[in-house]
Amino acid sequence: MKHIKKINEFNSDSDLERYQVWELVSFRDQKTKEIVTLIPENEIPNDHNRENFKYEIYSVKRTTDGEIFTIGETIGVKYSNKPIGEIDWMFVSFEQLRIDTGNMGIPFTDDLIKF
Repeated sequence: MKHIKKINEFNSDSDLERYQVWELVSFRDQKTKEIVTLIPENEIPNDHNRENFKYEIYSVKRTTDGEIFTIGETIGVKYSNKPIGEIDWMFVSFEQLRIDTGNMGIPFTDDLIKF
């Protein structure tokens, strides 16, 4: 089963609606820390509760620009010079990829940047 997954996301940005496509690139076993590219579909994290899953989403690729985001990287938004925090969990919520930074969660969009 192939698990590099493309999912459509629609976002509103004041008066602009954007189309966002992303790919799940790799996963990491939460106990052994082994990085893999294939896992069963039902093991892909789909909520905030990490204890429900053997694997975590380790890296994702934003296909609009090819940028890859990985657990542990510091992120922010392009309209601010301050980082939001370090990526510590990612999960699929319906058609949206969500990124948690410990103190907040945000959708994965073109507005995210690495610091």
